[in-house]
Amino acid sequence: MHFSVRIVPATAAALVALHAPALNAASKVDELIVGPANAGGIYTLSPQGGHIAYVGMKGTKAFVSVDGIEGPVFDELFGPNGQGFYNPAKASVMRSSTGGQTPFSPLLPVIFSPDGKHFAYAGRIGNDYVVIHDGKEIARRPRGAIALNYGPLTLSPTGLHVYWDEMRTESSRDNWRLMMTGKPGPWSGHQTMNPVFSADDSRYAYNAGKLENYQDQMLIVDGKEADYIGRDPVFTADGKYLLTIRYSPNATILVDGKPMISGLGVQRRR
Repeated sequence: MHFSVRIVPATAAALVALHAPALNAASKVDELIVGPANAGGIYTLSPQGGHIAYVGMKGTKAFVSVDGIEGPVFDELFGPNGQGFYNPAKASVMRSSTGGQTPFSPLLPVIFSPDGKHFAYAGRIGNDYVVIHDGKEIARRPRGAIALNYGPLTLSPTGLHVYWDEMRTESSRDNWRLMMTGKPGPWSGHQTMNPVFSADDSRYAYNAGKLENYQDQMLIVDGKEADYIGRDPVFTADGKYLLTIRYSPNATILVDGKPMISGLGVQRRR
């Protein structure tokens, strides 16, 4: 399907998305108003799929509209890394890369999946942060808990999930945990948590440092701490099994925690 964007006359003052089969000149062209052309803001085009997000203002409040459907009004919108969104006086159009980052503007609030079918964004409403995924609110928690500067707002490979970091200070120590589509994982003593997903995004796993000593690792599988330690998790193609590596006393490949193959060394090919 062919997509384009044009500005309609000033009386309507809106951006319109046009779509029609590219090879059939006689096909009917449908128009969809996706936002204003004279009120500033940013239009973000998905990497694929022809989806359009508009970020604009209503007085002092910010809002997001995706394919012409408006979401809730925010007191403040965040970029994926936690920066505040600045609304430009003149409307501009930017193409989003996966995760919402571009070489020219890392502040685009809306992130798209590679095929454009899924999107997410976050912001502040009152004293809470709120995360929207595919048009639905999936999390509303105290503003001070979100830590996008440590764990940015990120979509899983197919866009089925969106995840980010939360932080707390306890006994003068900072702790972090991964939020997966609104569900919190265990608290960790280290902020680096990089989940891997099964091919269909239905399962996920990651390593995290324990609270007592972040150099001691734990393995999180589908949101819960596993009863064994394995590093560098990866799912089999069908998603049924999780492969990890135990490096001591010998390099051993574990399948769902059970030793399968040992040797002098194990190297994971990416």
